[in-house]
Amino acid sequence: MDECNKAFNNLKDALTFDPVLEYAETWKQLILDTVASHGSIGAVLSQKIDGHQIACHRLFSKCLSRPERNYLL
Repeated sequence: MDECNKAFNNLKDALTFDPVLEYAETWKQLILDTVASHGSIGAVLSQKIDGHQIACHRLFSKCLSRPERNYLL
């Protein structure tokens, strides 16, 4: 249980102290990552900065309604 609490606190710190979203550098390549499951969809628009770090520009997530769950992925 200690590991779970530590992981949760690390995530909470990362989302509340550092800037989560940054402005895009329009001259650099953008990266779009998507994920879909039976009950939800999500996407992250990001960009590599300094060759190693990744800066997030937009986040999207949605829980699907019952009719939407019938759509083909």
